[in-house]
Amino acid sequence: PGASNISAKVFANMAALGADHVRHVPWFPYPHLAVAELQEPGTRGGRCQTHWNWTLIDPITQALMKAVGDHPVVLNFATTPDWMWARGSHPYPPDPNRQDMGYNAGTVLRDSSLQEVVGYFHRLASHYTKRGFVDECGIAHASQFEYRFAWWEVLNEMEHGLTPAEYTAIYDAVVSDLRALLPGTKFLGLAMGDHNRFEYYRHFLDRRHHNPPDVPIDGISYHQYVWAPGAMPLPRLAALFFAQMDAFVQEVAEVE
Repeated sequence: PGASNISAKVFANMAALGADHVRHVPWFPYPHLAVAELQEPGTRGGRCQTHWNWTLIDPITQALMKAVGDHPVVLNFATTPDWMWARGSHPYPPDPNRQDMGYNAGTVLRDSSLQEVVGYFHRLASHYTKRGFVDECGIAHASQFEYRFAWWEVLNEMEHGLTPAEYTAIYDAVVSDLRALLPGTKFLGLAMGDHNRFEYYRHFLDRRHHNPPDVPIDGISYHQYVWAPGAMPLPRLAALFFAQMDAFVQEVAEVE
């Protein structure tokens, strides 16, 4: 909102639609709009400092929540701060409207205990549901929000190249923490984008692979994209699209 000439119409249409389970995923190509702590906490002049910034993120979240009204929302702040990954901080563009497809490229979290990424999601959830949070330096940050989210989805489309075991470990750590913070919220896993990767479903849906074994798994999600290589006559386009959907239906049958 504010920087886009279509946002008002988009949110007005969303309100008119009245859909349940609108999925809100601030996406990594625009780090300023997706990550609330772009700079790593540290010490400067002997003082602990953090760099939480909601200036560009809150207006979008507020517009979304106003548009959906009382309808249930699926929230997924899938993009984690790049400095949490072993490759180190990524030089993201200073212009928030400039796309950066390289931001989300880390493959190994630097904190193998996962407490760093758990803390990030805990503070993010607290900001939007508990009227604020306490940062890594022990400083309180107030907000105005007491939203209730029907669903919280963890990460998106294995964008970090995570193995089934790695994803499951992150899901378990994050959800084990958030389940107490967000009573009444259900948790959604996988958010698969690649097709026919059944090893992820088999691993994640097997309770023996979870720690703790009773971590909530209220649902899984997977995505379908249909595409065409370019302009073509409508009959050819329809045949191409329906062939892709036929393949997807077969995949869904295997997943389910």
